[in-house]
Amino acid sequence: MPATPSPPPWTLTVPRGARTTAIDNLADGMRAGGLDVTRQGLRYRLERQADPPPCLVTLPWRMTAAGAIGDSQVLRDHWQTWPPVPPMLDPTKAEAALQEFEQRAKPANMLEHAEMLYAAEGIVLAAADADAVVRHISRLAAKLLEWYPSGQMVAWGVNYQHLVAGRPGDMLAAATAGGWGELQRTLRTGHRPLWSSGEDISTSQPTGLYLNLISSFDVLGVALNTIPIRFIFELGTNLRDEHPLDLLGVRYVHSVSDAHYLSTDAARTRSGPQPGLLQQDALREWFVQRFNAIADHLIRIENFRTKTGELRPTVMRQTALTVNRILNVTAHLLASREKATQFADFWDLFDLYGTMVGGLGNVFAEARWRKDILPAMGSLPGDLATLFTKYATDLRNEWIAEVAAGVTDPKRRTKQMIYVGAGKSQPRSHAAFFAKYLDVRRNTLHGYNFARSDQREFLAIHDGRLPVRLPEWGRLEFIALLADPGRLIDHLFLAT
Repeated sequence: MPATPSPPPWTLTVPRGARTTAIDNLADGMRAGGLDVTRQGLRYRLERQADPPPCLVTLPWRMTAAGAIGDSQVLRDHWQTWPPVPPMLDPTKAEAALQEFEQRAKPANMLEHAEMLYAAEGIVLAAADADAVVRHISRLAAKLLEWYPSGQMVAWGVNYQHLVAGRPGDMLAAATAGGWGELQRTLRTGHRPLWSSGEDISTSQPTGLYLNLISSFDVLGVALNTIPIRFIFELGTNLRDEHPLDLLGVRYVHSVSDAHYLSTDAARTRSGPQPGLLQQDALREWFVQRFNAIADHLIRIENFRTKTGELRPTVMRQTALTVNRILNVTAHLLASREKATQFADFWDLFDLYGTMVGGLGNVFAEARWRKDILPAMGSLPGDLATLFTKYATDLRNEWIAEVAAGVTDPKRRTKQMIYVGAGKSQPRSHAAFFAKYLDVRRNTLHGYNFARSDQREFLAIHDGRLPVRLPEWGRLEFIALLADPGRLIDHLFLAT
């Protein structure tokens, strides 16, 4: 990422009575993250000198049916940039498991496909060192290429130095939230409290987010994840998930129904975007760049300051926790096909984004849609921009039409307006009704309260149906987050 112009210095004030040596101990870590740190009594001046390192690194190695492209030494070198990573499974059983894997027949269905991947990742996680990682992944890739000769194995490295650069900000947040004694104990024992060791971008699943970003129905590839390196095998074909595993598990194994209040038109099949395989290289490059942009925004402590330049490490950390929860819930949503699962994730995301945009009432507001969501579709590479701009527009029109159709009193609904409240006194456009209705429906997750006028007036005139494809909003919202992380993450508006 190119260097950005350095703004004026920012300040961090240490409370009286706190041990400034604790901050001094973190100064070296801040400098490693590209900050110049100068102490002036109880105030510290920080100035950005260099950009923090990226979170994901595309490693110049891949395996295809024609052989390896690039030197596998880059995998060893990257693995060794991490502290020692012990094998998570018994390394003495890895060779036998590899031999068994190489004797397998091509998976005939999704259940066999999942079991194959479970075995493959177990083999990778049993690697005792960098040489074993290269050996295991090369043999696994060779077998996958036997089944899918048009495919390829690629590798993303997780940059340990990015995590190191972010540690001082996390520690400052922990100290501010839990007290400076907590910081001292953490430095002494290495035992980190939830505030600084909770949900971190290093625990997110960029491979799953990438593979399911465009379509949750076609399986474009699979991932074998280790801590330092995320391996992705792109199949070179779109596998159709005819019998989704979450459908089998949720519906038929655990006997949980689909979802409540779905549209009566839910059974109708609606096609989604169908990108071509030629777009995959461009999409992968775009995704890595934009995922790194999110990580970069979260690690820059200067993004979290008041208008007078006073840094707010607690805001930095709480934002990181929220964004990382968004990444994890979105990954689950995009990997799910069962409607009950999708809607559960949808409501979680509704709450999470609501905290980032100034309230739940703003999430589906038409102004925000036109300013943030729709333009983000145009940032996708190549023809995907045109494809997703139309897809997003059609989706929103569908959501609005289905919610408006649920109004039970035909006298309250015209082609332009829906009348809410006693005596039809509150005319709202269909789009405005849709946005408010979703806000009201979200509140019912915590109980129905018809003493509240908004719940009574909106719910009493509606049959409760929800658009069947409403969870697709989570995909569009995530693309918007990738396109412009600063729209949610920068907090220059904090009170002085």
